[in-house]
Amino acid sequence: MFFASIMSILFIAGILVFVFFLAKPASKIFLKGRRGNWVFGSYMALLFIGAVISYLVPNNPYGSEPLTEEEMKVQEKNNEELYSLVWKGRIDEAKGAVLHKDWELKYEGDELMVPYGDGNYYLRVLVERTDRGDGVIQAGHYSGTTFIDNIDVTSKVPSPELRIVDGNLQIIAPARVEAKVAKTGYPYPFHQFADGYRMFEDNRGSFYGSEILYLRVPSNVKVNGEVEYVGS
Repeated sequence: MFFASIMSILFIAGILVFVFFLAKPASKIFLKGRRGNWVFGSYMALLFIGAVISYLVPNNPYGSEPLTEEEMKVQEKNNEELYSLVWKGRIDEAKGAVLHKDWELKYEGDELMVPYGDGNYYLRVLVERTDRGDGVIQAGHYSGTTFIDNIDVTSKVPSPELRIVDGNLQIIAPARVEAKVAKTGYPYPFHQFADGYRMFEDNRGSFYGSEILYLRVPSNVKVNGEVEYVGS
C-alpha cells in the first residue's frame, strides 16, 4: 500500500511539474504547433504508464482480494452456523471455524473451575467429555471469520494465554491488536466507464466472528463455572 501511495504521489507531482515548466508566461506558443502536439502526446503517455502501474500494484499486501457481496453473505452464513455445530460437538465440520491456538494442559484433579470473565474479555467456553484417561485437557481457541471492508483479517485475532492454578483455569486476555486496512482504487479517468462502476460503493462489509474456547476434558473431570457442555 505504501508503494502504491508513493507511486500515485510521484505520478501527480510529475504532471504538475511538467505543466508548470511549459506554462511559463513568456511562452506564447503554449499548446500550439509542434510543442502543443508534444505536450498532448506526453500527457497521454503518462496516463498510459499510470494505468499500467495501477494494474501491477497489488491491492492487498497479504495476497488476498476483497470479497464480493455474494461471498460476504456466504461468510456471514458460516459464522451464523458456527455455534450450532460447535454445540453439537461437530466443530470439525464448521466451515467458519478458524483454529488460532491449541494447548495440552496436564491436570490430575477431578474438578476444574472456570471463573467468570472480568468484563473486558469474554470467550464462550464449551466442554466436551472424552474417554481419555491420561490426565490431559485439550484446549483450542477458535473464532468465526472476521472482515473489515470485505478484507479477511481473521489471522489478526489474538489468542489468550491459559494456565491452571489451584484447580482454576485462568484465561489471560491477550494484548489489543490494531489492524489498519487501506485499499487503493484505479484513478477516475480509467474506471468511470467500466462495467459495474459506481462512484460510491455500497457493498463494504465488516463483521467480527464469535470467539470460542473449546475444552476436551477426561470424563472423570467435572468443569464448573461459566461453561456449556457440548450436547447438553
